[in-house]
Amino acid sequence: MKRYKTLILSLSLGLNVFLIACGATLWIRHKMPPPFATPEQIEQAVLAPLQGQDRLAMERAFASRKTQIEDARQNYRRSLRRAITIVAQPDLDVPALRREAATAKAARSEMTGLMVDAMLEGVEHMSPQGRRGLLSAAPARQTSPRTGDNAGNPN
Repeated sequence: MKRYKTLILSLSLGLNVFLIACGATLWIRHKMPPPFATPEQIEQAVLAPLQGQDRLAMERAFASRKTQIEDARQNYRRSLRRAITIVAQPDLDVPALRREAATAKAARSEMTGLMVDAMLEGVEHMSPQGRRGLLSAAPARQTSPRTGDNAGNPN
């Protein structure tokens, strides 16, 4: 009987841990875009907490760079496809692979820079309440034990 109670207790504990982990995973996914989010996912995450004129200001800022962002994304994808083709060759051309990797990295950086520029432009035209709302929706960031930075906390 004692083993039966221990088994039930262990199963119950395991189920609770599983449910908590599932709930935490869903909450995290809902709160923040994945590390390699698409521009659309980033835009939606930024727009989600905004309303009214603040949302319109941010939408206009993203729209003003949409073509440039899409061009940078296409350049990034082309570079990745070329790099994959190089890797698939029987004789690996390391210098060509490094060139394509550098091109892909630059295109990805350009795309990220354009997204940041759009956000900065949008923030310039937002109300103080909208800016606070945008910041309150951002996930809190802990101090990095490796670098000691605390980029999520301006204090």
